[in-house]
Amino acid sequence: MYKGLILSLSWLLTFSVSANSSSFTPALFKENTNKKYPTSSTYSRMEQWFKLSYIIGANGTPKDIVIIASNDNRESIKNDTIKYLKNISYQPATINGQAIDSAHVLLFRRDISFTSNPNDNVSSSFYKRYNKINDLIIKDQLTKVPELLIELREKNAKNMREQALLAWVSAFYYFKNKDQVNYAKQIEQAYLLRENMATKIAYKATMSWFEQSLRNKDYYEAIKVLRSLSNIKGLKLEKSSYEQSFNTVIELAKQQEQQTYKKSISEFGNLYHQLSRSNLNIEMQAVKSVELRCLNGIEQIPVSNQITYQLPDQYRSCALLFLGSPNTKIKITESGALNL
Repeated sequence: MYKGLILSLSWLLTFSVSANSSSFTPALFKENTNKKYPTSSTYSRMEQWFKLSYIIGANGTPKDIVIIASNDNRESIKNDTIKYLKNISYQPATINGQAIDSAHVLLFRRDISFTSNPNDNVSSSFYKRYNKINDLIIKDQLTKVPELLIELREKNAKNMREQALLAWVSAFYYFKNKDQVNYAKQIEQAYLLRENMATKIAYKATMSWFEQSLRNKDYYEAIKVLRSLSNIKGLKLEKSSYEQSFNTVIELAKQQEQQTYKKSISEFGNLYHQLSRSNLNIEMQAVKSVELRCLNGIEQIPVSNQITYQLPDQYRSCALLFLGSPNTKIKITESGALNL
């Protein structure tokens, strides 16, 4: 019998605040005022996840919620998720005791459970197809893999564990097939869903996304991924190895004094770009809006085809949020002081 949906919130960002922001206090969870979780009239095992960018307002209420990525693009599901998040209250972030707007990123999950049977197990039919795909990839017999991946996605990958493993084995296939674009998409999804994997695979997915972030020269993301290693259950980290990796990222970032990124607005009507440096030059086609979202401040940036902008010195953990039509091209060049 269908029981309902269980939603869990997982912070994706861990922040450090510099000395010149020592009076800053981050927002804290206060209360979930939703009377109940969203429900469904179906008996489907399909679970949804959403990566969200949002602002915790000075009144402690989430606002300006944007879906960055998701496995379900249905308007009804998206609207339910946004409505649910708006009913969670926080103690707002403050600077010198004054409440401020603060930007955050969240992985929001819609988990399904049933009265007589939990929905967190991997089905035997999933494992059968998964193992067959994995064996074919190991043997470099790749021709049949795309069809099997479609079957695995459409027929078997329902709950979070199955979707996480689907992303992992898909990334393995694209890596062997030298398809860098699709590999990057799948390994990022595997990383996002890593808590649904066994420790060994979760670690491999995390380090694979770390390496991809370095290839992308996205040093902010690389540092964030390293910090997330401490959240993998059962993983024992060597402090010296961790510190060495962290220092390596910082040194690489220092050497790369200027970096240009060519990106596009996603199918969700936005582009969320994390920033590693303070000076920005942006070239783009028409977009609706450009917003700077930081842990300790929000700024609206006037829209034009070419934008030159410098981050205020006190801002930390920043990203640009572009809203516009899908596939709109955007070129971002970062230079100047590191902002990690």
